[in-house]
Amino acid sequence: MKATEAQRNLFQDLVAELPDQHRAEFFRNLHEAGISPNDVELARLLRALQLYKAYYETIPGAVQKAAAEIERLKREYRAPQYRRARQLRSRRAARRPGHRGSGTSSPRKKVLKVFEERVKG
Repeated sequence: MKATEAQRNLFQDLVAELPDQHRAEFFRNLHEAGISPNDVELARLLRALQLYKAYYETIPGAVQKAAAEIERLKREYRAPQYRRARQLRSRRAARRPGHRGSGTSSPRKKVLKVFEERVKG
């Protein structure tokens, strides 16, 4: 059974947006699977698979780019000017009543300190 011109053109339309490498792979896969222009639905499914494959090939690069950005942000956050800002925030927080940080800023700690001094003295 001969394929019509419309069916032959359908294959060309299916691969119009694919890069040359994926286009060649598409036609090679069609040939290996024995899919002719009469098998329009199979060709559409193969096209969808080609698109997914092309998308999934971009994922490792995107992940590496995101990881590099995370590392850059970590380095930037650890930079001296940011370290100083974090220290200042920490000191301000330690001065707040009821803060559980170091120092004797909380009333409870002050009472305990006075009590310990009286017991020792």
